[in-house]
Order: sequence, then C-alpha cells, then structure tokens
Amino acid sequence: MKKYLLVSFTFAVLAGCADQEPSLNQPEEIRLKAIQTIGTGWTYHERYDYHPDGRINEIRWEQNTPSTTQGIEKYVYDNSLRLLGLIREMTGLVSEEIRYGYAGSQIVQASSYFNGVKESYTLYTYNPVGQLIRSVFYRRNPFKDEFNIEGEIQYTYHSHRNVSEIKHFIFDSHQSGMKLHTTRSYPEYLLDRVAVLDSDPSLPTVGLQKNLPTKYMLTTPSGQMEITYRYRWMPDRKLLDREVNMRNGFNEQTIYTFHP
Repeated sequence: MKKYLLVSFTFAVLAGCADQEPSLNQPEEIRLKAIQTIGTGWTYHERYDYHPDGRINEIRWEQNTPSTTQGIEKYVYDNSLRLLGLIREMTGLVSEEIRYGYAGSQIVQASSYFNGVKESYTLYTYNPVGQLIRSVFYRRNPFKDEFNIEGEIQYTYHSHRNVSEIKHFIFDSHQSGMKLHTTRSYPEYLLDRVAVLDSDPSLPTVGLQKNLPTKYMLTTPSGQMEITYRYRWMPDRKLLDREVNMRNGFNEQTIYTFHP
C-alpha cells in the first residue's frame, strides 16, 4: 500500500525502494481486484489491473484524509516477462522510477530515480531456501558524490515459512553503526488461510506471509503494543474483510474484492 497503516517507521520503512507491493505473489485462483481501508477520519482505496496472462499491470490508489491524494503504480516487464521495475506517479509530485537488479531469479537491488537521477537504492540478501533475510538502504548525499547508508531491515521466519520477526534499524552516525528502532513480531498465523498481501510489504517478488497473521507485537523505543487482526470470509472462503485493533481503541477495517 502507498500509505503506512498504524505506526510509521521514522524514515518511511526505508522509503523509495522498500515500500513495494507483494502483489505478484497472489495465488493464481485468488486475484485481488480492489481493497478499501477505512479508519477514523480517513479512507484509502486501491484498484488492481492485470495483463491477460495474469501479470499485474498497474495499481491505482486514492487516499482521503480528508484532502484527496491519488497515484498510480505501473509495473514494467522485459521481453521474457521478468519484472524490470515500477513507475510511481502521485498527485503534485515528480514521478519515481524503481529499477530492479537480479542475481538469477532473485531481486538483489532496487534503485530509485527522480528525473533520471539515482536518489537511493536498497540491497537485498536471501537465505539458502530463498527467503529474504536482510535489506540495506542507502540514500544519495546531495552535497557529495556518494551514497550514505541510512538503515536496514532484518527478517526471521517460523518453520512454516511465515515471517516471525522484522527488525528495523537506523544508522547512528554518532556511533557509526546500526541502532535498533522498531521490531514487529508475528507469533501466530492461521495456517489454513492464504494471505493475499503481506502486512509489511517488501518486494513484489517476495512473499513474507503465505498465511494470515492473527496479531503482531510492535516494540519501539517508547514501549510495546499489541495489534490484533480479526477476519471474516465469504462463503467461497475468500477474504471479505480484516479489522485491525489496538489497545488504545484505534481500529481500521480493510474490505477486499476479487475477480471471479
């Protein structure tokens, strides 16, 4: 999604290269058509468009807070139908281009360009079974001809291959090293229910959650909170909606619609 649900990471979850939809991982029989999220004083909507062969073509989104912001995310492929990158357009802002670099079938680098200038990039590392375990984010220093490290994300997994913990680090220039900022822990999943989208997006070719989480624990420098998910399903077992609840009373509802 193009907005950040609940609590945002301070540098926008490694913005630019890390906030991409894992839409390519949808099961073939479950093709998402649209989602609508309703919160207190705001709404957010996404609509998905596909190529005839099932590849995602573009995502159009709109957020009302109550001012309206709209955008589109276009997926670009090469002649062999491998994903080359994304083009992001948002109301009133310069278009952003994401270009992917591969090692075999895995994306190992995502670079962000504005007006043809490379502004940031992220490097990705996988374990031997192909799971994403680390992403490191660099941003261009406008005063020097170099890129500076800004942060990284580390991933660990349950034995059932769903992500168990996501740790966000920021670079501390005073200590010349990484400093843990937030941790998301997913202790439980509904293993008989297929996830449509990851709760914490990474890459379009990476699925961190193949099943639906029941909750997660968010740990920040100021404390810890529990966020719970409640789901409802349609008679054909497709997901109808998801409700997100926090102990402080904050909640939101996401409604899903699918192609037949």
